[in-house]
Amino acid sequence: SNPENRSRRTGYFNAAFALGFIAGPALGGITLAHLGVLGMFWSAAAMSVVGLAGILASYRLYSAIPRPQPKGGFLANFKLRYLAYLALFSPSLLRRLLLFALQVVLPLLLLDAFGITSEYAGYVFSFAGGLSVILMPVAGRLYSAREHSDHARRLVGMSLIAMALSLGLIGFSANFEAFLVLFAIETVAFSLMLPAATRLFGDAVEGEPHRVQILGFFSSLRELATLAIPLTLVPLYQYHPPLAWLGMSILCLAASLPFLRSFARSSSVVRLSAETTE
Repeated sequence: SNPENRSRRTGYFNAAFALGFIAGPALGGITLAHLGVLGMFWSAAAMSVVGLAGILASYRLYSAIPRPQPKGGFLANFKLRYLAYLALFSPSLLRRLLLFALQVVLPLLLLDAFGITSEYAGYVFSFAGGLSVILMPVAGRLYSAREHSDHARRLVGMSLIAMALSLGLIGFSANFEAFLVLFAIETVAFSLMLPAATRLFGDAVEGEPHRVQILGFFSSLRELATLAIPLTLVPLYQYHPPLAWLGMSILCLAASLPFLRSFARSSSVVRLSAETTE
């Protein structure tokens, strides 16, 4: 999308992604009740075919758009500055890691800490999806212009810190009500953060001739990083459950660091303006 509409459209895109958290548990329950366990697998296979058809159709539409073709392959033209884009891509990486991590530890927390059966984890995800569907389109409209980039960076940085604090405290929740409040705070912060972060990454790679390859390369890294979740998070939870939540908190803090530079730059500008005035 063009830069003017990128933030708004990424908000809609991510909201559509969150719809899965609302529709998934309901459709899964209906499918299981009427078609049984085997029907669940056949339904998943049908959705995979529809998804593959959508990918192929999107690729044809994208290929039909005339654009200059870069010379040489992606690896042959790899630049060190591409690694700097990884910092801007880290919120998208974090989205996948947190989603997979929460699917692992959230049912365990509900059962072990609160005595709630794991089926209620689906309702919690539906609750989070509902908040995201409402907030992400709104967040996508907040900073739609390039001149708002510093504001968008600050929003991403502060939202990631709020996510880190809420996730860390969830591991020490004394009751289900406290957990719900903290999880709602994390969901709101996530919903405000992701559209702005996606737009910042899109703006950064806008002029790159290999931007599609850059995105594909980082997406591959994201899939590989996801494999580390069961290898690290499950042992942490088995050793001491709050450590798993602290691990997710640390990931959010690490992702926030590149975006917090905007605060340092803003403080320097304010300080310099004050000194000039004096």
